[in-house]
Amino acid sequence: MAYNNPNNTDNILVFETLQKIKNGLLDPRTLSKSERLACVEVLLFEGHHHSLIASLLKKCDRTIGRDIVEIRKRNALKATPELTQILIGEFIANARNQYSRFKQIAREGNASIREKIQAEFSAWRVYYDMIDKLHSVGFILPAHCQEDIANLDFQNKNQKNLLVMSKKDEELKRQYSALTPMDRERLMEKLRKEIVNIDEEMAKEEQEEPPKE
Repeated sequence: MAYNNPNNTDNILVFETLQKIKNGLLDPRTLSKSERLACVEVLLFEGHHHSLIASLLKKCDRTIGRDIVEIRKRNALKATPELTQILIGEFIANARNQYSRFKQIAREGNASIREKIQAEFSAWRVYYDMIDKLHSVGFILPAHCQEDIANLDFQNKNQKNLLVMSKKDEELKRQYSALTPMDRERLMEKLRKEIVNIDEEMAKEEQEEPPKE
């Protein structure tokens, strides 16, 4: 029974086994250790507490506790430069997907002015947080090397320019890199105030608008 990855389709037998146990069609005490470990890992992945897992599989808490330790040791990863690049590459890819989605919302014709403004702000927030997180883990190069960031290979040697943006986004990145941490916070506060002011103006206009006949 495969159980190395709770997301793997090979684990469909594990889910079937758990369903039979929940339905009272299978006594969990008859499971082999490898089968029990597979069930424990899936239940952990689903967010169940170890006491609930012990009750479901009819094992004492200490046995399930040992199973969890064994699973964690088996799934342990060694910190390597390659792993760091993979995880950061995935982080950047996910951030860029969110950024692109917010930019799309901001350009949608059926979106209200408020929704477009909020989408633009959210896109900037995603970009801001991405740069901030990369800086916090030491992945952002010094300011005089910023122009080389777009050429870094974050995922693998065959994928280039993960940070290449449109001309407008490149200008935003250049301006952001030149800001001090205090200036960045001031900028974010200014954007928040502008959105609040726009919301207030829109609400006022809606109140003053005469009722439609």
